[in-house]
Amino acid sequence: IPTVGVNKHYGLRDATLRDIPFINTIYNRQRGKSIVSATIDESWWRYQIESWHKARRGAMSPPQMSDAFWHVQVIFDQEAARKGYVIMPVARWKLSVPVFDLEVAPGVNLQEVLPSLLHVLHKQGKEMPKYHGSQEVSRIAFCLGRSHPVYDLLGQALTSVREAPYAWYVRVPDLVAFLRHIAPVLERRLEQSALSGYSGDLRMNFYRGGLRMVFEHGRLTTVEDWRNPVWGGNAVAGFPPLVFLQLLFGRRSLDDLRYAYPDVRANDEAQPVLNTLFPARPSWVIPLG
Repeated sequence: IPTVGVNKHYGLRDATLRDIPFINTIYNRQRGKSIVSATIDESWWRYQIESWHKARRGAMSPPQMSDAFWHVQVIFDQEAARKGYVIMPVARWKLSVPVFDLEVAPGVNLQEVLPSLLHVLHKQGKEMPKYHGSQEVSRIAFCLGRSHPVYDLLGQALTSVREAPYAWYVRVPDLVAFLRHIAPVLERRLEQSALSGYSGDLRMNFYRGGLRMVFEHGRLTTVEDWRNPVWGGNAVAGFPPLVFLQLLFGRRSLDDLRYAYPDVRANDEAQPVLNTLFPARPSWVIPLG
């Protein structure tokens, strides 16, 4: 376990209804790091917290508890000041203590918090309800997506086992309407890049259809369905059916897709534009239960 910050101690306590504004503020702050995230309102936090306290009174068996809700806890310091939160299942499985969300407040040093937190999580894991046949606790499983600071802080010595996170099966019923909806985001990405003020006509061939996006001085003026002509096609980029969605939602970069799919292509003008509009970025969607 890391030794940084061992002179300071942190603990975990059950969240209460009074903690909801604090937790929700931190949660919404970390959502900004993801392209895709889950919207959570106060009623969801309230349900999780109230259900946990109900279960503590013995009203549910471990399987019922695990299927029903999550265990939300607040990280606190020696002065009982709130420093962050942790979300876990209420019953563990096999040899792992799963952690599905871990966030600290602005200005809190996660590296300093982590040693105490690991000790507390391990202790809690031994006391957690478990399904029949579960093994003794031997590890803490941080299920936090592809990218989270805790992975880097723990280092390879403490993360000997790494598993790739699940992917999503994503479909967009109306791609044109969706791109129009996110136009302000796309325009902002252009404005903050070397392509500020870009004007151009992006015709993308999806082989069974296509998409046309027209920019004028950095503004997205036209988004429409488009089909490449059989002869004399003038598409500047091409994607097999549905593959463009991986670029759109940041799952893979244009270079990644070109490596994986021989018929993904982009000419010299389109490539930097697509890289700017649709950067590869991690996303994390907490399972809402």
